[in-house]
Amino acid sequence: MIDTLGFIGTGIMGAPMVWRLLGAGLKVIVYNRTTAKSQALVSGGAMIAISAQELARQCDTIILMLSNDDAVREVVSDFKSDLKPGSTIIDCSTLSPSASVAMADMLAEVNVRYIDAPVTGSRPQAEVGELAFLIGASESSVQRFVPLFQAMGKRMFFLGDVGRGTTAKAINNMVVAVNLAVFAEALSLASACGLREEDFLDIVRQSGAHSAMIEHKGPRIVSRNFEPHFALKLMHKDAALVQKLASEHRQWTPLLDAVEQVYRKAAAEVDGGRQDVGSVYLMYLQGQGR
Repeated sequence: MIDTLGFIGTGIMGAPMVWRLLGAGLKVIVYNRTTAKSQALVSGGAMIAISAQELARQCDTIILMLSNDDAVREVVSDFKSDLKPGSTIIDCSTLSPSASVAMADMLAEVNVRYIDAPVTGSRPQAEVGELAFLIGASESSVQRFVPLFQAMGKRMFFLGDVGRGTTAKAINNMVVAVNLAVFAEALSLASACGLREEDFLDIVRQSGAHSAMIEHKGPRIVSRNFEPHFALKLMHKDAALVQKLASEHRQWTPLLDAVEQVYRKAAAEVDGGRQDVGSVYLMYLQGQGR
């Protein structure tokens, strides 16, 4: 039984995940560096900690949903000495596998367990509890936490050792990155050839080229709705992360190498990468002078 759950990182993904946990009747203490991002959760029953250290002293299970390796490393270093021995950190952030293993080793020094459990899905899936969790642990070893995953998602993949969850997430995001970039490139070409964007999207959606990514992002690209569900700069971060992973395993990944350059350029040229990942299309339009 988890009496009080901590949750650090209440941004685009974290906030709807907390709402799901509150809806399941859990007592949740939240912390975010920008306090305003947590304020709305109070109306649902969440309590706000003034620091990560305060949260760590009150909770024996803490979920992290942060942006990258450095953000997780900073938070864990800040509250490591305040954690209760025997407590558990469930990290839903998308990290490099090596960072996940390093976090596990660091926390083991103070008798705290670390589980990497990144998610597939973005804000819409988080809002309706349809995330999938890629868990670096065996099913039997995390039974206590299954109700948490069930409150926030619809699937759980138990992948074994620490780091396997982040490995699977990185490689899955490689497929996502290539899929979206090639659609944006094709849509730009179709438009340049005189086809209506709406027509080309409909053609793709009823053909073998269709995908879940195109289903979710295609209409938003055509309507120029780039409110962030998953920021463009984070897609570049993930592409670079999996590129490093491939290099470590001496894998030849020419498509990944090309798409990393696409997202690097787009993140630099399109509003600093702050808009939704679908805004990669704007880079192609800029290249056409539109």
